[in-house]
Amino acid sequence: MTESKEDVQPVDATLTAEPPSASPSEDWFLQTLVEYANAGLELGLTLMVGGTTVSGILINGKKYFEKLSAVVREVDGGNNEVMQTIADSFSDLGRIYDRPDDAAEDWILPPASFIHLKSAYVFTPGGGSLPNGEGVLWRGRINSVDGFTLGLLSPRGE
Repeated sequence: MTESKEDVQPVDATLTAEPPSASPSEDWFLQTLVEYANAGLELGLTLMVGGTTVSGILINGKKYFEKLSAVVREVDGGNNEVMQTIADSFSDLGRIYDRPDDAAEDWILPPASFIHLKSAYVFTPGGGSLPNGEGVLWRGRINSVDGFTLGLLSPRGE
């Protein structure tokens, strides 16, 4: 993984035996991994969410919105003006992950609430996976995740 310096945001990388002040409905360890991702880390992650399994590569929120914007730009071969406007607005959403110009020296990103995956697959109870072919972008609430494991599941046939 190579990130430019401006893509990497400060994060408190201290893990302790005592969980941070996350609400009881949030997994503080998963939240910490997402905060690492928002600082530039990418890693394979498999999530259990409401009885469904989702597996993909954990990415930062800014990259998620940049990739989402790129997907929308490709609609109609990039010739649809409305889709280009929507793509621009999606790209702008990623700015919430940028350090404000007037930020204090010790500024860090606020605690993460959402988790973002690229190349994601949703696995069905019968053992199949969606989508067929290339994975997709996926976004979900951290407090909706029932459990997780580091690493990726692969769709059958890969």
